[in-house]
Amino acid sequence: GAYAAVPGLELEELQSVLRPTGSGLAKALRSVYEQAVPPFRLPSEAAEHCLVVWAENRPSWRNSRSQVLPILLDGIVLAPLLTSITYFARWSEEGLDYGKDKAMDKFDFSKVDSVSRTALG
Repeated sequence: GAYAAVPGLELEELQSVLRPTGSGLAKALRSVYEQAVPPFRLPSEAAEHCLVVWAENRPSWRNSRSQVLPILLDGIVLAPLLTSITYFARWSEEGLDYGKDKAMDKFDFSKVDSVSRTALG
């Protein structure tokens, strides 16, 4: 089937935060997928990049008139980070499976930089 953008509040809000195409937010979103290709470890430059982009740009979309757009943009920025956290909770750098019993038991963010820790809350 074909997909089409339906005119409405969500599309208007998305256009307003991403235009012009060369805007800071559009560049920041693009940079996440250029510089933070999963899986990557925490701490790492890629993880820090995701969190810095999120912390610096989230205020621009948090107060959107759309209820959906802030969730979508949070997900766009955080997906590479969450993918990496999930990957390394289950598998080693070499792809060896730790087993589902040990996966996701706890996360240690103590080694991430202070800016990233602040973004994590």
